[in-house]
Amino acid sequence: MGIRLLKLLVTGTNKPPAVLNFNGALHLVFGPTDTGKSYTLDCLKYALGGSGRPKDIGHSSGYTSVALQFKSDTNVDYTVFRSVVSDESILYEGLHEIPPSIDIPPIKPGIPELLTSLSGARDKKIITGKGAIGNLTAGDLRYFSMFDEMKTLGDIPLVGKDRKLQTRYRSALSLILSGTDDSTTTLPTSTKDNTIARGQVQALDEEIKSLRSGLPKDAAKPDLQEQLSRIDSQLLEMSKYLQVNSTQLQSLKETRQEIQSKIRDLNTRRSAATEAKDRFMLLDHKYHSDLERLHTLKTAASVFASYEARPCPLCHTDISHQTRHAELAETETQTVSTASIAEMAKIESLRAGLAQAIKDLDEELGQTASELTILHSQDSENLSQQSALLAPTSSTIKTGISALSEQRTELSLAIRDIERIEQLEKRRGEFALRTKRQTQKIERNVASDAQAICTRILHLLRSWAVPDVESVHLDLDDADIKINHRQRISYGKGKRGIFLAAYAVALMENALARKHPHLGCVAIDSPLVTYKDPKYGDSEDALDDAVKDKFFDWLANRQEHGQVIILENEEPNAILLSRIPHTEFVGKYGAKGRKGFIPIA
Repeated sequence: MGIRLLKLLVTGTNKPPAVLNFNGALHLVFGPTDTGKSYTLDCLKYALGGSGRPKDIGHSSGYTSVALQFKSDTNVDYTVFRSVVSDESILYEGLHEIPPSIDIPPIKPGIPELLTSLSGARDKKIITGKGAIGNLTAGDLRYFSMFDEMKTLGDIPLVGKDRKLQTRYRSALSLILSGTDDSTTTLPTSTKDNTIARGQVQALDEEIKSLRSGLPKDAAKPDLQEQLSRIDSQLLEMSKYLQVNSTQLQSLKETRQEIQSKIRDLNTRRSAATEAKDRFMLLDHKYHSDLERLHTLKTAASVFASYEARPCPLCHTDISHQTRHAELAETETQTVSTASIAEMAKIESLRAGLAQAIKDLDEELGQTASELTILHSQDSENLSQQSALLAPTSSTIKTGISALSEQRTELSLAIRDIERIEQLEKRRGEFALRTKRQTQKIERNVASDAQAICTRILHLLRSWAVPDVESVHLDLDDADIKINHRQRISYGKGKRGIFLAAYAVALMENALARKHPHLGCVAIDSPLVTYKDPKYGDSEDALDDAVKDKFFDWLANRQEHGQVIILENEEPNAILLSRIPHTEFVGKYGAKGRKGFIPIA
């Protein structure tokens, strides 16, 4: 598992590329201060997904892109390009010095996901905080693989000072050590969950209080259930009674429907007959008026000839001068009288027929009234028979279905509310437990792996001739080691650096040998501080030059799994240097050779 770094390239417009070849093997980068060694490590971390951009070292201005070529343990080549301006990262399969054409699509989703996959960390869970669990990320892998000068020589344990990250780093170290993640760990509630639980308890208390306010005073669930049982028995008795008479009752209801239908038909017929009679009576009255008018006309015609002609009382014109006088004179009054008599006879004949029709309607109305009387009597009798069937025969039935049903509903609702209260109180108890702050106690079985890497650290330190190293222990709380029962950071810079180098290498070798998650390489800045500060005399914290030689000899002969990259001020002797793949930076004012990581004219 893991990756091997091949080449680092930093480029910019109109800038000569800065290139460092690692070739997938161990590599030493050495040279004086301010030659870009730390900048090189910043670029490695940035290319591998780190959030911090490489710090500007003056002559790095104008370099805007970092590219890193690396190989997986299955020998698949990859190249990642990342912009120092936008932080955009693009990943491709294959080796490229510039982003390839659009014909070669980038790999999705990107470098963080690829690193976790290649390092055996995909879907591995770690505890990231109190009551919280998450995935082991590429950032966790980088943290235990890339060591800048501050982490190497600083006086802060690897767990760091940020309390928010300490739990995460302890969990990540445990996973790298043991290969067992925290997916099955039972977690205490987080602070956020505590707050949510308190809100839930308050809401449940309000709901319980509301439900109790609607219950009868001193209502007990067993008493209510007993009352409900009695009502159910009463309703069952009533149901049986009604079921016995249901057939006869249904027959009476069907008969009454027929009676009601006939009554409706007869009422319709009676209304129609009454309306027809009213119209006929009105017509007879009209005929009577017509007869009186014709009789008057007949009488006037008979006496008209006996009247003397006289002048007009208004204009005094003699009647003989009137235009129609001659016509009137010619009209025979007998004709008028005869016509009136004929018309009167016709009307009398019509009245006779109308009188017969009215008589027929009166007979029909009488018959209808008689039939209605009989039907209403039958309807009344039918209702009486139904009432008799429905009449209660016991005190239970006298109570009535409606009243019993209402009582049953009230009792059922009360019992339901009590059961709801019981459920809410149970949930309240569960949430109440979550409101209590709990200490997160995590037990991990890392003893055998911890012993293995401590043994390896001790072996490395002794092979490097680091003096006075008697024991090495792992402190999971600090995510760091103790030397001779002292914290690593309690020593001076010289020993802190060399101790951390042994720790980082042993951790990587153990993880790769046991196929535990790891990036597969380590890069360590300034592990060797061999000076003796005259201010402190022969301090135990300063390392002898022999340590440097032993360290570089180990580096030259190293055959174990994993890639080791060392960035150091110290230079090995010529014999050792010839055996170690290396890159030397001579500095701005140094002898001939490469001035630094960034090309300087």
